[in-house]
Amino acid sequence: MSDCLEYLQMDQCLLTGVDVAILMRSMSRNPGEARKLNLIVSANRLEKGCNEIAKAIEENRTPTRLIMRMVEYQTESPFRQLLQALRRNSTIRSLDISKTSLPYDAGDETCEALQSLFEDNETLEELDISGEHAHLETATFGIGLNFTLNGLKKNKALK
Repeated sequence: MSDCLEYLQMDQCLLTGVDVAILMRSMSRNPGEARKLNLIVSANRLEKGCNEIAKAIEENRTPTRLIMRMVEYQTESPFRQLLQALRRNSTIRSLDISKTSLPYDAGDETCEALQSLFEDNETLEELDISGEHAHLETATFGIGLNFTLNGLKKNKALK
């Protein structure tokens, strides 16, 4: 609950989604009120307990900057749940989910969730969904990603 804390990096710490959700909830003061904080939890086991991260994101119990790079998902549904929660979030301004690994190309439902995120989220200003070499095509989202980018037509927040 330190008011001085602005940056917390916990990469490769074997954190689960439950652990990260506890961190997010304990860092936020009031739901819906953004706290200027960088939380970096890359290369952790966030798929396990991903529903708890999604709940914290939906409740707006998140920092203004969230970095969750190099997360491997064994199934697509936890990643889709994360995208659906981000669609409703109003506290995250910068999000890095680059090098996300799905077991196969993203299906129609996941692509629709990403498109809805682009269309509906009015707070997110920065989003990194790049792959291995900063190219979208290597992020394992697949060809469906082209369709999701149509959601950017309605987006007024992303810079």
